[in-house]
Amino acid sequence: MIEAGRAGPARALPLRPFALVVVATALAGVAGGVALHRLRAAPTPVAPALPELHGQVVWAPGARPAPSFTLRDQRGASVALGALRGRPVLLTFLGSRCGSGCAPEALRLASVLRRLPVAERPTLVIVSLDPQGDTPVAIDRAVRRWGLGG
Repeated sequence: MIEAGRAGPARALPLRPFALVVVATALAGVAGGVALHRLRAAPTPVAPALPELHGQVVWAPGARPAPSFTLRDQRGASVALGALRGRPVLLTFLGSRCGSGCAPEALRLASVLRRLPVAERPTLVIVSLDPQGDTPVAIDRAVRRWGLGG
């Protein structure tokens, strides 16, 4: 039976222990989240060391000559970069069968070369991207298609 007018005083929760429980729970949640993130994070890939002269070497114009090399052209004759020293050389890498990647570049090269007076045109050296597929017939066909001539 409830007696009228005998309501007891409201029991207050102690504030300090309650606050400590809330802070401890929050810290545990943050620590757990950080630990879970670290466990699931993929390791950062380490970039492999680039070989020497892989495009990362730069020097001021005229500071030193380009490295020399000798290759065979589509007719079997030797072409040495050193033999062209002192003359302007345009060196590029193309493949007669690479299609959409090479054709626009080759057409731009042909356009630039046609705009220059013959006496000022650089020697064009194209290094094959496909030595097995770049036969003399395939090369001649690509050179005509691209308008590079000669």
